[in-house]
Amino acid sequence: MGFNYRYEKVKFYEEWLPKQKMMREVGMSEEAIQQMFDYDWNWFKDRRRHESRQKPFTEDPYTYSEEDYELLQKAIARNMEEQSKNYIDNIEAFDVIDKIEDERLLNALKQLKEAELELIMLYAIKGMQVQEIAKLKNRSVSTISEKLTRIKKIIKNNY
Repeated sequence: MGFNYRYEKVKFYEEWLPKQKMMREVGMSEEAIQQMFDYDWNWFKDRRRHESRQKPFTEDPYTYSEEDYELLQKAIARNMEEQSKNYIDNIEAFDVIDKIEDERLLNALKQLKEAELELIMLYAIKGMQVQEIAKLKNRSVSTISEKLTRIKKIIKNNY
């Protein structure tokens, strides 16, 4: 419900006037009483501004139509399928490294960062094209090409 300014203002003064009377009775200065009143009045105005800007939900945000629910279920299923596929692909790629018998090549590959290793696995072991990797990684083709060139240099220098 909205902020009823007239009602809230009357309620404010009904609460504040007895406080003011009590403060005078205990001997507070008028200046101190006025400072407290100003503080409380500013709080009242802030609350009014806050309440006047609140908008109620037009519908329950946690209810879905059947169509929305089906779309949500499909999206979740597709996401889980992609994640499991990527996980399985990564396991296969990194299993290949464990099977490398050439110690120099293995040491050269260990010099690579995980992201670089993943790129070289996609390119060399999975046989993906640079364009496919760029699309998968959401990067430009030139960026992927440059990274692959750098990775090849690192391997050559350490091999």
